[in-house]
Amino acid sequence: MSDGQFFWRLDAADYVQHYGIELPEKFIAHGDARQWAPAALSREEVAQVDRHLGHLRKTEAL
Repeated sequence: MSDGQFFWRLDAADYVQHYGIELPEKFIAHGDARQWAPAALSREEVAQVDRHLGHLRKTEAL
């Protein structure tokens, strides 16, 4: 999942709720600033996020 600035696993909310995993302060501040409304990404923005995540997987940064 992504809003164009951050990305997270689909099951991230489960980890937060069930295991008390803390989220980064920057993520919380970003969500608060957007009133937790999801960003509408264009097809190109989605493709850019996908390419970036693919690169991170290849370099084992994820």
